[in-house]
Amino acid sequence: MRTAAIISYSSYHNAYIERCIEEAKKAAEHVMVVSYDHFFDGVEDTELLKLDGVQHLILHNEPQATDHARSFHNEQRKQAYKELEGEYDAVFFIDSDEILEGDRVKQWLINEVQQGEDYKLAHFWYYRDTCYRSNVIEEGAILVSTETLTSSGINWYGERERENYSTTWNYMAGYKRNVLGHHYSWAGTKDMIMRKVASWGHNEDNTDWKSIVEEEYSHEFDYKCPFRPQYQFSKVEPFIDFTFEGDEVS
Repeated sequence: MRTAAIISYSSYHNAYIERCIEEAKKAAEHVMVVSYDHFFDGVEDTELLKLDGVQHLILHNEPQATDHARSFHNEQRKQAYKELEGEYDAVFFIDSDEILEGDRVKQWLINEVQQGEDYKLAHFWYYRDTCYRSNVIEEGAILVSTETLTSSGINWYGERERENYSTTWNYMAGYKRNVLGHHYSWAGTKDMIMRKVASWGHNEDNTDWKSIVEEEYSHEFDYKCPFRPQYQFSKVEPFIDFTFEGDEVS
């Protein structure tokens, strides 16, 4: 089975993008990184890294205050797929804070994936730092068949885009065995997370995210997440080879 990977990237994930690409290359024959030249809140993204060894597509966007961030995310993936070089049986869609375990994903492709089917991959979820892992497993990257991507019934747009590409998901691949990826959505320095909440898709849900971040980073991690109080956390050996200390990557 021939696969490609499309990684959605903005500069507030600069700490992760190189490792994200490295692991994706182990599982996919071709890697495209797609970026917008502006964040979803309209601020220009001036710190995108120069990425070698991948197809890097930078799209122009001019978001307005009334635009929904998720619609731009969906449109980005749609346009990236149109520009993908080569022909493939399936495509991974990955956010740049989602890092696959590439060697294990490659074996999963060989041993378990059925051509023409669509998969959501199970990920560990991290908070504050790369060593603090939740006990709750979440969906992360997805693998979508070319048949789905080229079908007339595909819906690229929806409140939750991952639920709308396919109506026949094989949900959370690896969930009952071994997790296939790591999602560092909320692991980062205060500056990284502030940039995230300024422009992400949840900035319209009447939650004061900036105040939450200010309060969270005013103290050491207490193994609690204020917006996911049901989650419990353990300190683990990081899958990636860096952690965040204070406001620096080490």
